[in-house]
Amino acid sequence: MGVAGAVIGPGEYFGSVTRLMVGNNLANPEPPPMPYYTVHHPVVLAVLAGNLVPFTDVPTGTNRYTSVTVTTARTVMGGANTGGMSEEIIKRHIGALGELFSTTCKRSANIIPDASDDAHGGAFCKEGLIYVSELEPRNDNDTSDKSMRGAVEVNVWGSYVWGVYRAGAYGVEIIGDCLLPAAS
Repeated sequence: MGVAGAVIGPGEYFGSVTRLMVGNNLANPEPPPMPYYTVHHPVVLAVLAGNLVPFTDVPTGTNRYTSVTVTTARTVMGGANTGGMSEEIIKRHIGALGELFSTTCKRSANIIPDASDDAHGGAFCKEGLIYVSELEPRNDNDTSDKSMRGAVEVNVWGSYVWGVYRAGAYGVEIIGDCLLPAAS
């Protein structure tokens, strides 16, 4: 969902969760088990939050909030968007996005934007991530350092990786612009 270079809003998140609920396939649906999660960069989620309020200086709420065209005039709440989650977003910023479209919404600054300032987050189910152990952890007792006077240094060695199970059905990528907010 979303495209490179575009500001993403509630529609892309709603669409990605909807795709996830049918396993990303209408002809042969394979809905993954609950719970569902969405994860994205904090800058991208801030724009999403701004579009849920929406922040605008036009009474009809027709201005689209982006990180680089912030509203500096008075803020006018649009008709149906007053109260509830909108007020919580104004109070708590993206922390108010705790549950969004039946998913737990998480933020991660470790989602590094690419050279074009696009960030790749996603919606997925818990079962879609698997822990693969290549080499089980084992202790390695080291007594070779004589300056430790009989003490034993214990090292733990192992190898693992996080993998993706049924990537086409158990996750949906969400791509969006990740530009730092600008003051105007």
